Amino acid sequence: MVGRHLLASAIGNLVWEVVHFPLYTLWHTGTAYKIALTVLHCAAGDVLIALVAVFAALLAVGSPSWPEELCWNLGDAVIRRRSVLACW
Repeated sequence: MVGRHLLASAIGNLVWEVVHFPLYTLWHTGTAYKIALTVLHCAAGDVLIALVAVFAALLAVGSPSWPEELCWNLGDAVIRRRSVLACW
């Protein structure tokens, strides 16, 4: 479950970074290498935030029966913690 979440997070965040990156000045002034490095760096940071959010949610609402029984509770907790971490 955690692996699938991180894979989905990595793909989604990479797509997000590529889609909105043209809004930044570096898109127009940077080299292809610098742009690629920046996109990967930002996506990796987002995945790290997702990982911390999952583990914080597991600490808050996790149980030995997870993921069979508490999947939705965990998902709600992840979203809440990730929002807080992203704003922090």
